[in-house]
Amino acid sequence: MTFRKTHSKRVLPCMISVVAFSASISALADEAKPLEIIHITGTQGEPYGAGESGTSTGLDMAIRDTPQSITAISRTFIDDFQLTDINGVLDSVAGVNVQRVETDRFYYTARGFEVNQFQIDGIGLPLVNSNMHGSLDTATLERVEVVRGANGLMTGNGNPSATINNVRKRPGLEDETTISASLTASPAARLQLDNNWRASDELGVRSVAVIEQGDGYLDRQETTKHVLYSVLAFEPSSQLRVDVGLNYSHSRTDGNLWGALPLYYSDGSATDYDRSTSTSAEWSFWDVSVMHGFADMSYTFDNNWVASAHYQHTRTDEDSELFYVYGTPDRETEVGLTGYASEYLLDDQQEIFDARLTGDIQLGNAHQFVVGANYADLGYQDQSLYDFTNGFPPIANLNTWDGKTVQMNFSDGLDGSDVDMKQQAVYGNVRWTLSDRLRLLTGARWNQFDIEGYGYGSDKTADFTRWVPYAGLTFAVNDDLTLYSSYTETFVAQTEINLEGEPLGPLDGDQFEIGLKTDLWGDRALLSFALFDITQNNLPVCVVDCGLPQAKSVGTEVQSRGAELDLVGEINEQWQISLSAAHTRLDDNPQGLAAQNELANVHEFTPENTLAIATKYSPAAIEGLSVGGQLRWQSDIYRTQGVVADTFANAGEEIVTRQGAYGVLDITTHYAVNDNIDVRATINNVTNEKYITSLYWAQGYYGEPTNIRIGIDYRF
Repeated sequence: MTFRKTHSKRVLPCMISVVAFSASISALADEAKPLEIIHITGTQGEPYGAGESGTSTGLDMAIRDTPQSITAISRTFIDDFQLTDINGVLDSVAGVNVQRVETDRFYYTARGFEVNQFQIDGIGLPLVNSNMHGSLDTATLERVEVVRGANGLMTGNGNPSATINNVRKRPGLEDETTISASLTASPAARLQLDNNWRASDELGVRSVAVIEQGDGYLDRQETTKHVLYSVLAFEPSSQLRVDVGLNYSHSRTDGNLWGALPLYYSDGSATDYDRSTSTSAEWSFWDVSVMHGFADMSYTFDNNWVASAHYQHTRTDEDSELFYVYGTPDRETEVGLTGYASEYLLDDQQEIFDARLTGDIQLGNAHQFVVGANYADLGYQDQSLYDFTNGFPPIANLNTWDGKTVQMNFSDGLDGSDVDMKQQAVYGNVRWTLSDRLRLLTGARWNQFDIEGYGYGSDKTADFTRWVPYAGLTFAVNDDLTLYSSYTETFVAQTEINLEGEPLGPLDGDQFEIGLKTDLWGDRALLSFALFDITQNNLPVCVVDCGLPQAKSVGTEVQSRGAELDLVGEINEQWQISLSAAHTRLDDNPQGLAAQNELANVHEFTPENTLAIATKYSPAAIEGLSVGGQLRWQSDIYRTQGVVADTFANAGEEIVTRQGAYGVLDITTHYAVNDNIDVRATINNVTNEKYITSLYWAQGYYGEPTNIRIGIDYRF
């Protein structure tokens, strides 16, 4: 497979313009003594929360002063519960739903909409087709920030759902090496190395390596994962810093799911397979390799303005041989299922450049500002191959299916995509100090978004230009309590066509949010409460030719309203807590919308109510010991599957798959043997709850049963 070169000719002029602009205007500002720059990395004793975030505004602001709902998951929390992939981290945030549709493909929803914006260190990294393949390991991350709702100012094109910002580890001030090893009962083994080396006062290096291998809980499932990460930080002076890094990850699953289990029999009754039941063939595999390189530069002027430039290049290569099982089995005989084999290849490249200037301006009071420019080029090619001779074997009984089928010859029915997407943007935001207690944020982003190419017989060409405004107001009632409100607009480029054969146009909408944030227990913890109202227009609903690659659609409107509560931090020196709860209700959602169009951004089968609470207690009487637990709960969900066929006595009866409300409880314990050795034990799903992981698709599979992970860390 070949991949055409990405276009970066406009990147250099953009960078030169921003740096030249910042240098010229800095000379006009009042001179001030330079700030001493101190870079702090996370430590094992840090609390569950994080103090600052620039994910939603581009300004480094206290989370309490940011007029949006933000949850930050610290490295301490990730280590306490031994969360080795991003999905486990996001499970701990109420209102963010990880849709595990397959073992190696995941969708994410929040506030009733698909999450299609990830960031790395605050720089946008859009998901291809709004889903993630393989496994994103947490070993390289210092923390994870989740900004709920629209984030059009910093991301541009995206749903009013959430933005996930993965903040990477950077070199610290002291030399330290940590070797971590863990075993699970699956069985699976993991070995991790984290090294911080301070070569000199000016030069630091942080390196991470991971190898993991073992069996999954599904029949025939085996996983292997490798991660290599290294970043070099060079600070020749207190004003200039340059970071250059490379991150390589490779994950492979043998016996992976493509699709999942049928959820109902032909008479409409629900299936109930063993949790380990799998539709994979014994030769199935999904191989994902990601190479991510980045370079960051920041310069602090004498007036404390900061000019920064960020560049990222990511390449993803995938190779897979997949086996899908479709049909509806008979309740008595289990007959009625057929296999469907395919080979899938993907070559995806992303190039992103962002340059910005931040600082304070004196107009009576000091006002914070950020101005910047962003360029992104995302291109991907994929292809699917089939075996029309051997590729559709009958499955006699899924309960006894052992995955044995003819090895396929994938040489038929070549189809695929070749798409290039470009986004150019300029943005700015000012935090106006109206008084000691009142702050007003005003900002906007101009986006030009172009799509060229085709995908599985569908023309993907589109061209959009949009202004996205942003406004927020915060009022500090006292030293502990802040009230806020915010408004922003959103748009999402889409290529669906209407009944006249013309492009349906982008999704657009707006979001209103009001809330409060207050410090508790002597500023040890932060409590946040938010109410939101989101409207999205032009949502595609398939009305003609729904089975074709580019179906005829009409646009409709959907509204999402809800409330969110967050509490994170320390109750006292011994007791830490992280609690989040969310309620989301969708209005005016057309009947059967999700069943008619899987590409629709709104889904009724996400829970209205979710709760995630985690706590850790370190008794003063036993030095080095801590115990904790985490409960994740969601209300019931359902999916309408169609009606029973005429050959049954209950013909015409609606088929509805339901997953009742359920909770998953994990418990963990940690003991610091001495300053160098830590021992951890985590039991996941203590009550062995059986549940369907997602109803995003018409198929589904069950979550992991009780499993234990034992780990040991050695630092020197």
